[in-house]
Amino acid sequence: MGGPMDVWDTDACPWLVPEKGAIRRWVQTLKKPFLGLCLGHQLLADSLDGTCERADRPEIGILDVQLTEAARDDPLLVGVDLSPKCLQWHSVSVTTPPTGALLLASSPDCQWQAMRVGRNAWGLQFHVELQESTVEEWSEVPAYADALKKAKGGSALAEMKRDASALMPAFNRNARIIFDNFTEVMRRS
Repeated sequence: MGGPMDVWDTDACPWLVPEKGAIRRWVQTLKKPFLGLCLGHQLLADSLDGTCERADRPEIGILDVQLTEAARDDPLLVGVDLSPKCLQWHSVSVTTPPTGALLLASSPDCQWQAMRVGRNAWGLQFHVELQESTVEEWSEVPAYADALKKAKGGSALAEMKRDASALMPAFNRNARIIFDNFTEVMRRS
């Protein structure tokens, strides 16, 4: 899933080193289904010869993502809205995908919003797996609160909560589709 740390924060978060090794083994050697969200998306890229870098401009807020033509038939994203609104709260992006990665979604500030690596591994930079409490809970994480205030100003939290609440049915629908699709991928593997 996610967290305020970055993929390169191995001194402060030494568990990232074995985590990356486990992802690499799970995806490349064992060929097991993998789904990484936000930091998990970045860890997938970093574990498999991709590169993550600090973004020129952080993506924070309820923003648009555009699925690619390849996503229409992708086992994970088939059935998801082609231009979903998503919660974004990141300042690091995948800038070089792993070898052979297929681009599944982009946004103006982050080309690699979603990708598939091989036939069994997916990374999504964005979030649709929200609950009514998600924005409020995440805003209590000091690093997230600081990033929000710096990027959007002091009134941004109220606006994000309002927008997320209004879009909750669409978030839930897309999250359910992704969950069901990934469950089917796991069943078939």
